[in-house]
Amino acid sequence: MLPLGLAVVVAVMPFRDLSGAKSTVGEAIRETVTTDLKDVVRVVERGDIDRVIREQDLQAARADLDPGATIRVGRLLGATLMVTGAFQRAGTRVRLTARFVSVETGEIVGTAKVDGPAVELLSLQDHVTAELIKSAGLKTRAPPKRARLKTLHAVELYGDAVVEADDGKKRELLKQAIAADPDFVYASRDLDALEQRMLRYAAAAEREQGKQTQDAVRGFRAQVEHESDPAKLDAEFEKMFEQLWKARRYSRLLGEATSLAAQPRLPAPLREKARVAIIACHAELFHWDAVLAEGEKFMAASPSSEHFDLVRGRVDQAIEHKREQENGARALVEMIKREYSDRDRANPCRMAIMYNHYSQWKEARGYYEACLTSGKDELSPGLVMHDLAWVTYYLGDFRATAGWLGRIHKEHPQSLRDLREVEAHLPVDD
Repeated sequence: MLPLGLAVVVAVMPFRDLSGAKSTVGEAIRETVTTDLKDVVRVVERGDIDRVIREQDLQAARADLDPGATIRVGRLLGATLMVTGAFQRAGTRVRLTARFVSVETGEIVGTAKVDGPAVELLSLQDHVTAELIKSAGLKTRAPPKRARLKTLHAVELYGDAVVEADDGKKRELLKQAIAADPDFVYASRDLDALEQRMLRYAAAAEREQGKQTQDAVRGFRAQVEHESDPAKLDAEFEKMFEQLWKARRYSRLLGEATSLAAQPRLPAPLREKARVAIIACHAELFHWDAVLAEGEKFMAASPSSEHFDLVRGRVDQAIEHKREQENGARALVEMIKREYSDRDRANPCRMAIMYNHYSQWKEARGYYEACLTSGKDELSPGLVMHDLAWVTYYLGDFRATAGWLGRIHKEHPQSLRDLREVEAHLPVDD
């Protein structure tokens, strides 16, 4: 038992794999136990524990520290209790063992051991945690009801994610863990927290990019006003183009390029680059008719340009988009005529799905909006908003897309995971 009045601070060490396998399941168990203990006591963050382990040159034995080293780490962390443990897998079954060690006395003040099917790992872990807390004289509460694991591979992937330092790789590992077992709540929780953190990083980077783009535009305008050296003008244009493009400020870049292309006093190669930039920006903004019109003019006027193939690629992209729309419209008419009853046609949710499938974005948008307010239960609100984010993106209504993304963040964050492509490419100044 702990001395009365002692403020409890717990540090959870990596769980040792007694099976001899070189896996990160022990890290996954450590992380989930840490999460569960946070509801009861103050817990030292894993990063702080690992930092002290590195500083004490104990990294090689981090999952199997001797009692003296464990106590030393605990004192450096300001912990009162250390959790040490192990797991062993044998076929389809696992055994978990754990103990609480008092940092002050080195005494073992709580122990737990449990065996069971591997698919019930989370429930077994809850039992271990509850026994530890109880034997240490701390207040416990009933553990939550856990779903059986679909596969232990989800836990392995989660363990890989826990120790991964690169946020991008960590996110992919968490996604894989969720794909392996959608009910593995620890991976879902960590992915949501990671993506929220990455969004904050992106917002800070966007603010910094905004300052840099302003500087780049001002610098280029000053060069256009006073510089006559074509090479210097070209270099400044490239700098401005790269900055605005990287920041996804396509509308701003379109305006600057349009202004340049209309100034006959500027060098012809620079005006040509500006015309190419105009076409590229129209493509990124999904202005397909403008891509076709500007692209055709460019190819007719500059057949020998070094940028000809780039422009032709953009024109081909616009033609493919228009063809997809036209073919989809014809196929949709036949589909509805052949398979949809009057009742189906009166259901905005069903019509939204069909129009979306055939790339009829404008009509799909209207039906999705009607579905959202109709009270129909065929599609969840999160799914409707998810599809509206994609549809408005394809329509080039990026403000509407940003609005739907904002609502999804607040109301249905679980629907965001396959919208990261939209967020990553969404223009920021349209």
